[in-house]
Amino acid sequence: MPRLLSALCILCLSLPLMAEPPVTAEKPWVREAPPGTSVTAAYLMLHNRGEEAVALTAVSADEFARAELHETVHDEGEARMRRIDTLTIPPGEKVALEPGGKHLMLHDARGELRDGDWVTLTLRFDNEQLLQIAAPVRKRTGRASDENSGHDGGHQ
Repeated sequence: MPRLLSALCILCLSLPLMAEPPVTAEKPWVREAPPGTSVTAAYLMLHNRGEEAVALTAVSADEFARAELHETVHDEGEARMRRIDTLTIPPGEKVALEPGGKHLMLHDARGELRDGDWVTLTLRFDNEQLLQIAAPVRKRTGRASDENSGHDGGHQ
């Protein structure tokens, strides 16, 4: 009985160590690349459930040679992409990575990805958290809100 009690005490003391990581991802998806291109974008909602700000510092995708964090900026009525080094998620808040805003840019697909396929994204944060996400590939919809994100396959 003393061993069982000791084991239960150790388990209870280690529960905080096994708690959910501070940053979680919701509704991830990857846009199907336009025909003849190997560049696309990934979108999701990041939620910082922790009590301190956390910054996304790096991203990779198994199915792509390179992945970067980007944002859309509007200059004289034209949408342009700009790479950003970090994305801070304030404590208790959500940050959207969405068409026409901040997003993950995926370069040089290692194969053709179509609607229904999956992409494995790995996000690295400044608190040493690694978050691995399975994101479904979705067809291009043709909706202005979806297509006007500034990505036409000719991204610089």
